[in-house]
Amino acid sequence: MTPPLLVGVLGSRIGLQEAAKIGYGNRELDLYPTSCIEPICDAGMLPVGVASADVVSGLDVCDLVSALVVPHDPRRDAGASSQAGDDHDQAGLPIVIGALARHLPVLAIGSGESLVAAALAGYAPPPFTDSTADGNGLPDPDPGGGPDLADLLGVPSGRQLPMLMVPTNVPSGMRVAASGPDGSAYAVAADGGAGGPALSIRWDPGSCPPGDQAREGPFRWLRDHARSPRPGAHPAEGQQHPSVRQEVR
Repeated sequence: MTPPLLVGVLGSRIGLQEAAKIGYGNRELDLYPTSCIEPICDAGMLPVGVASADVVSGLDVCDLVSALVVPHDPRRDAGASSQAGDDHDQAGLPIVIGALARHLPVLAIGSGESLVAAALAGYAPPPFTDSTADGNGLPDPDPGGGPDLADLLGVPSGRQLPMLMVPTNVPSGMRVAASGPDGSAYAVAADGGAGGPALSIRWDPGSCPPGDQAREGPFRWLRDHARSPRPGAHPAEGQQHPSVRQEVR
């Protein structure tokens, strides 16, 4: 029997004071949304929580999982969720960098896109192409830049979906993968290159009912890429990947 693929789910860090306010005492917490956990299981994979801060002493989680999910953090400003934020917002960046460096597929949801965009841009605040500035709207999905994902993601013919963030900007290094009824970007993707494949969806899959393609499609994308061979997946004997900490220093 083939064991299930392990999928890391990046946690949203709750600080000491915030945890105390909501009744959890004077401790730091990581939150893992069921809107990600349940579809991962439905796709036949096994979710594993990954601390958002780089505090996993001596353990490089990116060497243990086959894919990474970066969930939406509702505390972030939806209007700026694709912009690099403060240190709190960037706490999980080393994990995302490590995953892409190992060619792991990364699925971002809502504000999780900011970490993927920052990692793809070279660990710095990324520039954005605001295609709405000239009044022409966003470009159509580019079939030359990779596969058409709209049907797989459940967004055919500009379907209206429950959005988590304002779907305007397209991060540098990514392309429009699915568009909404008004032509705005509902999903953006990076097809590999120097790192692993990345997909960012801007709606809430957990609010869609079981069996809905908009709920299940993104996680099927993740599963299919996690099953595919990765460049450098088998380093030469004696050669090992640097740790996540080494990669970002």
